[in-house]
Amino acid sequence: MPHFLIAQSELPAEREARRRRAGKSSGETYAATLEQIQPGVATTIVSPADDAAPALSTDRLAQFDAVFLTGSPMHVYDDGP
Repeated sequence: MPHFLIAQSELPAEREARRRRAGKSSGETYAATLEQIQPGVATTIVSPADDAAPALSTDRLAQFDAVFLTGSPMHVYDDGP
C-alpha cells in the first residue's frame, strides 16, 4: 500500500479555526480524500510552518511514494518569519 506525506501549511491557530469551521485541518482533509480514493492508504501529516517542526531528512522523504502540499493562508509578502 502506498504511503503519502501531506505537508499542511496552516499555522496552529489557523488549523484550529479551520477544524471549528470545517471539521478538519487542510492536511486532515487531504488524508480523508486520499482514503476515499484509495482505501487503506497510509498517510503522514507534517506541519513544516510550525515553530517546532522537525526537519525531514532525505532518507525519511524517500520512504514516501508521494508528497502533497496543501494550500496555504501564508504569503511571501506577509511580514513575519
